[in-house]
Amino acid sequence: MRKAVRTVNQHFNQLKVEQAPDKTFIDKISRGWDFLGYHFDGKQLTVAAKTVAKHVLHYRQLYEQLSIKKATSDEMALAEVCT
Repeated sequence: MRKAVRTVNQHFNQLKVEQAPDKTFIDKISRGWDFLGYHFDGKQLTVAAKTVAKHVLHYRQLYEQLSIKKATSDEMALAEVCT
């Protein structure tokens, strides 16, 4: 495990990628992990639950803003396409 971590860190250094210490956790691959909005579990790649939750929140907020402005359904649809 230490050798794998060392190798990953070397590649990160070459790519000039920094790890966020508060977000970096080393564990077994079988437990899965989130990266760039996706969840990897060793078997399949899916959209991360946190990503879905953020999008749902965003669309709720957008809907509320548009309904306060008394936007028409066409304006709401246009706003949805533009986000």
